Amino acid sequence: MVKFLENENEIRDYTFSEIKKSFAHHYQSCESYRKFCDFHEFTPEKLISFEDLYSIPQIPTSIFKSLTVCSADKDSCKCCTSSGTKGAVSRIYRDDQTIRAFLETIVADAGRMYGLTKENCAVFNLGPSAEEAGDIWLAYVTGFLKYAVDTCNYMHGGVLETEKLLADLKGCSTDKRIVLLGAPALFMRVFSDMDAAGVSLQLPENTVVFTAGGWKSKTGAPLTREALCGLFTKYFGIGDAQYFDVYNQVESNTPFFECRCHNKHIPAGFLAVVRDPVTFEKVEDGKEGVVSFLDSSSSSYPAFVITDDIGSVTNGCECGLQGQVFHYVRRVRTVETKGCALKLDQKMA
Repeated sequence: MVKFLENENEIRDYTFSEIKKSFAHHYQSCESYRKFCDFHEFTPEKLISFEDLYSIPQIPTSIFKSLTVCSADKDSCKCCTSSGTKGAVSRIYRDDQTIRAFLETIVADAGRMYGLTKENCAVFNLGPSAEEAGDIWLAYVTGFLKYAVDTCNYMHGGVLETEKLLADLKGCSTDKRIVLLGAPALFMRVFSDMDAAGVSLQLPENTVVFTAGGWKSKTGAPLTREALCGLFTKYFGIGDAQYFDVYNQVESNTPFFECRCHNKHIPAGFLAVVRDPVTFEKVEDGKEGVVSFLDSSSSSYPAFVITDDIGSVTNGCECGLQGQVFHYVRRVRTVETKGCALKLDQKMA
């Protein structure tokens, strides 16, 4: 499991203990992952100190596009997929316990970082309900929020209902904090509709906006945080202090939320490891490299993954939260994957 702790030593000890337990579970329960670890001659007995965590065999995301990697009864799990913007999709199998752990992290972080509770907020989700979302992970999990907090969904049958969203925002009870949630591209569609209709809103100062998902417009051009924030101000009357981005991908079972300093925090029980793109050796904190992670919150699949992202990690933050802070830079370019990662796929077959 993952959780926020106050003390660096506690974070380190808890992270080692939880990942060690998680690794032992998946080594025993997932045959394909056990074969992968045996190839690397790494077993649970080799996890003696914190530094040994860096040697845990990690799975390239491409593996999840071609093989079933599951530590539970696959038929009893929810199959969650990536958006498949590049063609092939990752398939991640989540059991009830794994999904519950994800939602518990969201609830805990929302309360800790933003003072949001089930009782004091209303979520306006630009995406579909979980039932309509199908297997696509981001849409499914945001639609699933209705089971944890008062939530309205504004995409039905693939149609974004901007008029209903704006009417509901205007009529929202004053004793509820407004929480707007959606992918950047969906907000751009709302702004386009508002511009065409010549309307804008002045939302309350305690409104919170979350984006999650890809940062490309409908035309494929990349969006910037500054440009999007300017549109939030223009159409919703809110500023940068009310807007936060969330990092998550289908292979990870833990979202990273931004604090008031707009840094993405990693809870204890989760370890981000940044690696050199050629040697795959761990680089020192603050240096950029290929992002990989060890996530103890999943019981149904080994969430020990090498991602397609370039980023860095630092420790601590001006906001006062301790532990790792994640800094996303960009997606990996093909040339950067010519090293070790491409050689790993065949070892789990």
